[in-house]
Amino acid sequence: MESTVEPRDLSVVVLEAVVRYYTEHPQGQGVMLTCQQVADLTGRDPTGVYRALKRLEPTYVRLVEGLSRDPAGCSVAGVTEAGRRAVG
Repeated sequence: MESTVEPRDLSVVVLEAVVRYYTEHPQGQGVMLTCQQVADLTGRDPTGVYRALKRLEPTYVRLVEGLSRDPAGCSVAGVTEAGRRAVG
């Protein structure tokens, strides 16, 4: 049986990294964060980060996806107020 703890933990790590990034780079400047950049910020695998971002959307993050629907075509367009509140 697959553990559900790791994906939840990864989602928390990913959300914290995204909120921290957008706190430092305000969304009003049209800044987009690629899935690969989130993976680099967290030190995690891009595929796992992509899955975590998909779990966080739409409640906590806003995603923009390309036609490929994979980590290479995914960008974070922003974080929601609920995402900011969840991180604290």
